[in-house]
Amino acid sequence: METVALVRVINLQVLPRSILLDKIDRSSGQFVTDITYAQTGKQPCYVPQKNPIDPTVDGYIDLVPTDEVLLQVNKPHGVIVKLAAAGYVSYFAHSGALTVAPVVSAAVHGAPLAQSGVNGVLGLAVAGVATFTDSTATAFTASDIGSPITISGSIHAVNNGTFEIVGYTSSSTVSIANPAAIVDTAVDVWSTPGGLPITGTTFLSLSPDHTYVYLTNASGVVQKITDTAIIAADGMVSATRVFVPETLIVGGPPTTSWKVQVQANSKQSNLYSVT
Repeated sequence: METVALVRVINLQVLPRSILLDKIDRSSGQFVTDITYAQTGKQPCYVPQKNPIDPTVDGYIDLVPTDEVLLQVNKPHGVIVKLAAAGYVSYFAHSGALTVAPVVSAAVHGAPLAQSGVNGVLGLAVAGVATFTDSTATAFTASDIGSPITISGSIHAVNNGTFEIVGYTSSSTVSIANPAAIVDTAVDVWSTPGGLPITGTTFLSLSPDHTYVYLTNASGVVQKITDTAIIAADGMVSATRVFVPETLIVGGPPTTSWKVQVQANSKQSNLYSVT
């Protein structure tokens, strides 16, 4: 853990209060041999019960791995180790680059469009990617890349589910991310939702936090959509792309008069105008 950028400590809600980490920083005194210490920023020493930005999320703090912190996570009698063993907290190491503020760089309305078919044929996965073709489909476009496709009715269970479209070949053929895909011997039922694709950076929240999309319509009404709802509606949430299915968007579909903002790891992105 000595080489990590940050250590996340999570309050597991066993106790109805914040939890003191009493040996994380030298905050109990100002040390007469170090007269500059009083003016030096201290690390937080309490793991909040709940996330102050979002009270529905368990509280957590991200600690810089100073010598004091590393002692508490690497030694058998370390404060964090002992609290974790007692079931009061959990902790893990992560790169600080994963939790910087998200940035929205694109949000395009009207693409991709909702479509479906009943004559899909899936090919064998090569390097985690399989070709999906429906000779009767005519509406696949490059804008479908990064969007979900739901396949059902295959005689092979591993072919059924919701997968990400990762490549475009033609109006009737795309590539999907399914490492377990095997060749179908019968046609499949499939569908892709219409919705709003949002691209950018650092969209994926680390546990226990969540990712949220805020949509502001032309009248200024704001709708908050959770990553849980997006995934349940067969949408997608990744580090660089969020796809919000049209079925979740109130008053949609979005137009160029709408604005979008993403919140991840309790940090908010820029406010982006839909194009």
